[in-house]
Amino acid sequence: MRKFILLIVCLLLIGGTLSAIEVTSKKKNTLSIDTKVLLGTVFDFDYLNWEFSTPDIGLEIAGDFDDNFGFNTSFDVSGAIKGDMTDLLEDAYGYFNFPRDIQLTIGQMKVPFGEEATISRTKRAYQSHSMGSGDIAPGRDRGVGFSINDLFGFLNIDAGVFNGLGTVYEDITLNNVLISSKQSLKLDLSLFFVLELGYGIFFKVTEANIPVFELGQDLYGKIDFELTFDKKLFFLVEYMEKHLIRNIVNDREGWTYDLFATLGFAVEKWEFFTTFDVMRLNSMYNMPDDSWVATGGVNFKPYDDVKFALFYEGEYFYNNKDYEHKAGVNVYIKL
Repeated sequence: MRKFILLIVCLLLIGGTLSAIEVTSKKKNTLSIDTKVLLGTVFDFDYLNWEFSTPDIGLEIAGDFDDNFGFNTSFDVSGAIKGDMTDLLEDAYGYFNFPRDIQLTIGQMKVPFGEEATISRTKRAYQSHSMGSGDIAPGRDRGVGFSINDLFGFLNIDAGVFNGLGTVYEDITLNNVLISSKQSLKLDLSLFFVLELGYGIFFKVTEANIPVFELGQDLYGKIDFELTFDKKLFFLVEYMEKHLIRNIVNDREGWTYDLFATLGFAVEKWEFFTTFDVMRLNSMYNMPDDSWVATGGVNFKPYDDVKFALFYEGEYFYNNKDYEHKAGVNVYIKL
């Protein structure tokens, strides 16, 4: 417990020292550095037992130089508390901005695939990512990304080439490559209604003894509807699928699909949400494995950087005919 308190104090000192630093040269070039510390915890209620889970602690340090280029680094300190340093580093990349909203990114980052998978924990109303975001989307990887925003006033394009190993550094003997792209149309249909449609695709090759090919596709639609000044309705539905292929000719080994939907309503400092998620894992060697998750809850945000969440989550496993239930209280504070 003493180590945990000491870690919190150190993060607070770092955040207070580096936050909003600006360095200006005689040529009026400005370097700005911003630091954010995210503190969170979850109290899980499962089968009449309260359980205090590992505190959720994140640290982000970002900077830019005259809006021409910058960097972003983020750390998940939660695992380090238990002595696991594997997933400590989340993002570590630099970016270069060019005219016409063109950006080049180099480093470790989220692969541009899927919409729900790219929404951070502080921006989404619900607590956990969809099953597809965890099992289908590539997640984070190291490589080069390229993006164009507001092309023709409504088109966004993100693409990249990555090494296909994720954040793992040990398997450097494998010859992998991952190519991914995401295209979205954002239409402002009125002052109060925004519709976004997107499509993503990735292709991955893992060359070990026998090459394995992965093909993933994603399709989503999102609606933001501002009913009044302090009342908003949001809706997201997304379909993901991934195919595993041993032989590029036609030897399909298996496929996975996920369908996710969330509906939320925000009024003043309150957010009410519900989600439904169903996934099927199909393989040539096993029976299809189906499961679905339904959640519901409410968030209270007294301030922009403080959020309290109360949620319920129920999961059903079709093959085992088994249920799991979980309720929790979540607290996030961004410093």
